[in-house]
Amino acid sequence: MIEKNKLLKAELEKYRSISWIDGCARKYGLTYEVKERLVLFEKTTKRPERNRNLFAGMADIIIKGIKTVID
Repeated sequence: MIEKNKLLKAELEKYRSISWIDGCARKYGLTYEVKERLVLFEKTTKRPERNRNLFAGMADIIIKGIKTVID
C-alpha cells in the first residue's frame, strides 16, 4: 500500500506539471505560438485612495497647517 501510494503521488505530480499540461494542450491544438500574441496594457488614470486612518488624517492636518503658515 505504501509503495502504491508513492507511485500514485508521483503520477499526480506529473499530471500537475506545467510541461505535461502544455504537452497535452499542444497535442490537441489548444495553444498558439507565443510570437503571435499581442499584449495590451491599459494606463490607469484612477488615483490611489487616500489613507484615512487617524495618523494619516492628523498628518494631512499638520501639513495643511504648515502650508498656510508658510504662505
